[in-house]
Amino acid sequence: MFIFRNLKKAVDLYAKKVRKGHFIKLCCTVEQKKREGKYPYEGKWLTTDEITRLQVELKKKDRVIFCEILSLYIFLSIIILGSYWLMVRFLIPR
Repeated sequence: MFIFRNLKKAVDLYAKKVRKGHFIKLCCTVEQKKREGKYPYEGKWLTTDEITRLQVELKKKDRVIFCEILSLYIFLSIIILGSYWLMVRFLIPR
């Protein structure tokens, strides 16, 4: 039992050292990129001009996707109403 406690303490100490080392490296990377004028956006380091250009492009894509979804909804509604009309007109006896 004593061996496992020491092993656990050693593993915890190693994990803390590794975390601290990674944290320091990440902080240095962030500071270096910010000095270069780059900021993290969507998993990439981009300048503010690139970020605004990308946001405009994404806004256009969002509009296209919205129009596609809206047209699909209208198309499916027409199919459903047409099927209902055909069923009422020809299949259901009066």
